[in-house]
Amino acid sequence: MATQNILSTLSRRTVLATGIALILVVAVATALTVGLLRAQALNRAEWHLENLAVAVAEQTHQSIQAVDLIISATVEDVRGRLEKGRRLAEPGYHERLRDRVRAVPHVQGLVVIDRDGDLRAHSGELPAPAVNYADRDYFQAHREGRVTGLHVGEPLFGRTVPGATYTFSRRVEDARGNFHGAVAASVQIERFQDFYRGLRLGEGGRVFVFRSDGLLLTIYPLVEGAVGRSFAADPLFGEPLAKSEGGVRRRTGFVDAKPRIIAYKRLPHDPVVVAVSATEDYVLADWRRQAFQLSAGGVAMAGLIALAMAILLWQLRERAVLRSELAQAGEQLHRIVDSAMDAIITVDEQQRIVLFNAAAETIFRCPAAQAIGGPLERFIPERFRAAHRGHVERFSATGETTRAMGARLALAGLRADGEEFPVDASISQITHEGGKLCTVILRDITERKKAEDALARSYRELRELSAAMNEVREAERTRIARELHDELAQWLTALKMDVSWLASRLPRGEPALADRAEKMKGIVDTTVAAVRRIAADLRPAVLDDLGLVAATEHLVHDFSQRSGVIVSHDVDAAATAFGEPLATSFYRIMQEALTNVARHAGATEVSLTLRLEDDHLVLRVRDNGRGFDAEAAARKRSYGVLGIRERAQTLGGHARIDRLEAGGTLVEVVIPAARYRAQGAGRDQGVAG
Repeated sequence: MATQNILSTLSRRTVLATGIALILVVAVATALTVGLLRAQALNRAEWHLENLAVAVAEQTHQSIQAVDLIISATVEDVRGRLEKGRRLAEPGYHERLRDRVRAVPHVQGLVVIDRDGDLRAHSGELPAPAVNYADRDYFQAHREGRVTGLHVGEPLFGRTVPGATYTFSRRVEDARGNFHGAVAASVQIERFQDFYRGLRLGEGGRVFVFRSDGLLLTIYPLVEGAVGRSFAADPLFGEPLAKSEGGVRRRTGFVDAKPRIIAYKRLPHDPVVVAVSATEDYVLADWRRQAFQLSAGGVAMAGLIALAMAILLWQLRERAVLRSELAQAGEQLHRIVDSAMDAIITVDEQQRIVLFNAAAETIFRCPAAQAIGGPLERFIPERFRAAHRGHVERFSATGETTRAMGARLALAGLRADGEEFPVDASISQITHEGGKLCTVILRDITERKKAEDALARSYRELRELSAAMNEVREAERTRIARELHDELAQWLTALKMDVSWLASRLPRGEPALADRAEKMKGIVDTTVAAVRRIAADLRPAVLDDLGLVAATEHLVHDFSQRSGVIVSHDVDAAATAFGEPLATSFYRIMQEALTNVARHAGATEVSLTLRLEDDHLVLRVRDNGRGFDAEAAARKRSYGVLGIRERAQTLGGHARIDRLEAGGTLVEVVIPAARYRAQGAGRDQGVAG
């Protein structure tokens, strides 16, 4: 057995090494073949383009030669006429120029210019117009002696003639070499392109005709904005043309960013350079097809080798690997499920338990051996079993993979000893061997429910305490206000009467004493007013005597007098048909809102409304100030804002304080009226009676 294992191990190693070696051989051979084919394709393309460049150069030379012949002939005519003193503007000579232009289709016109740049003869209609060409670049080049022989000027783009027009010109000089003018011909180089159209250069292929200094004369096919552009700084017009009259280069960035092959040829007797180019994408199109076929064949061969090697290795190791993996997976799954803190229960289509983890044993106080194989309903209170069974069946029919439970019904579990407890659960399902397995993950939330109930109870008690404290505070304010008004005000009134009595009995010869007595009466009056104001702030008597509407009017009037802010108010009578505690609470909320406006808003106008809307009492206080800053209020712990919200919540409603988009602040308090309707109506009847 040990010998067989050693042989088996050596055999697997041999198969693996042999297969890798064969795959490497196939890959290297394929890569070398593809690279060699690519080099051959590029070399063939260079040879082909170089031959095309020679042909295009020859054709272009012939076209330019035809233009140069009529220009040279005209130069000789002009030199002869100058030597003989004959005029240039003779009708016969004009007709000769017209015949020369007709002989060359791509020449549009022929002109003779004197040393001052004035037009002396031309091939157009007679009489010759008075035109001066002294500002033309070609004329200046001839006059300054910067060029010799045939010269090609910069392109001109006309409105009536499509494409660019170029001026071919030669210098006119006498026998001693003195400058006497120039002969120029207007040429449309685009007509040279009839020959270029027959060239097969593929998509992106181009034919270029340059002036010897790098100015692009024409391009086929046409590229917008390229004609007339200077390529003098391009490497093509540097070292390559300086060393030879022609050649081939591979490069990018010539007119566009595509990699291309460029074959160029300088015309030996003309100031022109011809270039023919094709993109590498076009040149390598056939090579790509061959490379794809070779690569596909190499990949297929390597794949077959790898497949055969894999099959051999798989057959040798399949059983051992599968057994090991299954054992490890089962052990890992068992550990994961048992280590989960939540109960995990899996049931089959008949809702019989097939998995019951350790957490489920703890929560339901039942060993897994007793639970597995039994019905799931054993752990559900009887009143919930039908609903739970229907929920699981509907979930299984939907095909969903997972869903939270308890959205429409309360969830409760039943321990083995009969104790019920609340749970939070989710359900998922999978298809296994043609059947469905549903897994429920649940958690005992008894402690969480207790905490939630305690928190809710504490919240209710705090609200009740707040309401009671508000009632006690208002009662205490009422008592203090009445004592201030009834007792302290009376004593101050008596004091004022005594001061008046003393003042009336002072000697008339003591003006200082009389003045002091008057001041004392003024102090007493001021104190009486302050006592009444403090009593009114503590508990306005008008609220108890005349109701919320009158109290609101008094509050608004007093606020406007003190702050200078204009306040408009609209209090619906139906909204004031409720007694305490609504009247006092709304009055205090209005008072606090107006106080915040005076302290923080910087407003000039305030709008106050109290209405009954959809059986809700709605109080709104708007101002046009700087707007409410919630973050600043939170940092400063604004107790006024907290008080407004607390009073609204104590009454069973809510309050919101928002910054308005148009500027300012809105305080809105909404209280449900139904709970106070009967109580308010009874109190109103008592007040009326």
